[in-house]
Amino acid sequence: RHGYAKTDQLYDIARAADGGYFAVGYTNSKGAGGDDGWVVRLASDGTVLWDRTFGGAANDHLRGLSVVAGDKFAVAGETYSNGPGGADIWMLGLDATGNVDWEKQHGNAKDDVATGLARMDNGALAVGGHSFAKNATSPSFRLLVTDAFGNGSCGDGGACHALDAPTCDDKNSCTSDGCNAMSGCVHNKLADGTGCGGAKKCAAGVCK
Repeated sequence: RHGYAKTDQLYDIARAADGGYFAVGYTNSKGAGGDDGWVVRLASDGTVLWDRTFGGAANDHLRGLSVVAGDKFAVAGETYSNGPGGADIWMLGLDATGNVDWEKQHGNAKDDVATGLARMDNGALAVGGHSFAKNATSPSFRLLVTDAFGNGSCGDGGACHALDAPTCDDKNSCTSDGCNAMSGCVHNKLADGTGCGGAKKCAAGVCK
């Protein structure tokens, strides 16, 4: 059982490569304001390794996640803090320590909510949820398919267009590799002490 002084709720959980777990939901115990998207990293015995909040001053929830490549994972939900209006489908790509590799919003002037996320065999991401069409009084089912970086169309990828996870792999077991839509491939150093093969540990991004 984990949580803080106020409301803390988890909606989805997935197995990590090391046998631990990633879980997502929301918390209003801490963060930028209102409800904030909440990611919790657990060891295989349920011990909390770290937790992070994501979002702005309004309410933001994370409801689905999928491990996408090794130690990297994608999460989805809805944000009221950013986007064209109301709630918008909110997607983030995170590395093994919760650093944001990419972030996307999809929606219109009314509410758009993601309630589930899955990685497809071709690396694309499928998001299920609901959306209010213009002047609608009840929601309709919505299925959104994006590329591996949350882009809804082929022209949205910027520097990531036509890149996939193997393209950005720097063959360094002490970095988590991804793509930033503005700058292209990024290589975030894993925390010092992270195992990188045998008895070796990461130190300043180098396996020693």
